[in-house]
Amino acid sequence: MSSPDQEFEELDQDQDEGEKLRTGGAQHHRSGGCWIIILIVGLVVAALLYSGARIGSSGLKGVPGGGFDAGAKAYALAQEAEAYRRVNRSNANYCDFSVVLEDAQGNLATFPGLIYEGYGRENNKNHCEQKSLRYVQFNLFPDQVYPKLKNLHVIHIVVFSQVRVCDTCDEGFPAWQTTLQQLIKQKPGGENVSVDLSVWEIQAGSPSGFAPADYLYGPYTPGDPKPNTTKPINVRAQDVIQVYP
Repeated sequence: MSSPDQEFEELDQDQDEGEKLRTGGAQHHRSGGCWIIILIVGLVVAALLYSGARIGSSGLKGVPGGGFDAGAKAYALAQEAEAYRRVNRSNANYCDFSVVLEDAQGNLATFPGLIYEGYGRENNKNHCEQKSLRYVQFNLFPDQVYPKLKNLHVIHIVVFSQVRVCDTCDEGFPAWQTTLQQLIKQKPGGENVSVDLSVWEIQAGSPSGFAPADYLYGPYTPGDPKPNTTKPINVRAQDVIQVYP
């Protein structure tokens, strides 16, 4: 998992490989019609591969699909954050995020996100949700997303927080949605592209929920439960809930 200080990693080109058509030495005496059939089959295979990588052909690793599941993505981010905390203890919150591009056919291409540490009681400027969205606004959008706009239908932004999202952050997500949408609409090719922001957290009081100050390593914190607390279990999909929209 990338750390907050690392540069955003360039995405690999789609490396799906088509089937190789093989002919044995004993087949060389066959008529030219056989080679025509082989050629047609090869062209069909190539066409199928191309149709499943429309976004991938523009520099992203594409996944042919039938739409996007934000809940599944949020749970995957929750697992990543938990694994990161296991080796990076902290008494603060961790957020993870991802940006997923979807074209009109439902093909998906994912930008892996970053894990940010959040802190601060006097204001939410340094909360990890704010850090994540600022990175999307000032880094991913101009450097990675704008060049792909002509191929896109929806830009999904999923932010996950290991602890309860504060009221100030929660109240500010509609403004983030508006800001990010306006940034896309004003760029060439972005007129018909929608921004879909969703924010998720581990439900407080659930078996997966915990206070980082009590459990620096999350469920991997050694020792018995702290007084008047319950030691968290590994994050479960049913404990990851949507808080926005």
